[in-house]
Amino acid sequence: MTLFNSWGERERRLAAAARRLTGAVDGLLSAFAAAAPAASPAATGSCGEDASVGGGVNGTLAAFEASWVEYLGLFAVWKGQDAAALEVRQCNACLKLRESRTQIVETNAIHDLAP
Repeated sequence: MTLFNSWGERERRLAAAARRLTGAVDGLLSAFAAAAPAASPAATGSCGEDASVGGGVNGTLAAFEASWVEYLGLFAVWKGQDAAALEVRQCNACLKLRESRTQIVETNAIHDLAP
C-alpha cells in the first residue's frame, strides 16, 4: 500500500497504475510458471511461448512492460512534486540555521567586546 500525504487525482492515477502493475506481475509469474513444466519444442513457440494461448509469455511480458512504463511515468511526476516541496522545506530550514548562526556570532562578538 502506498502512503500519500494528500489524495488527489494524481494519487488516484498512481494507485490505479500500481494495481495494474501488480496484476501484470502476477500474470507474468503465472505465465512463467505455466510455461516452465510443459516446455517442449512441439508445444511452444519462441521463448517458451505457448502457441495455444493468446500471447503466452511474450504477450504477458509485453503487458507487464506497458504497466511498468505507465507506473514509472506517473511515479516520477508524483515524486517530482514531492521533491519540489522537500526542496522548499530544506531551503527554509537552511535559512533559519543561517539566521541562528548569525545571531550567535553577533552575541559572542558583543560578549567579547564587553569589559
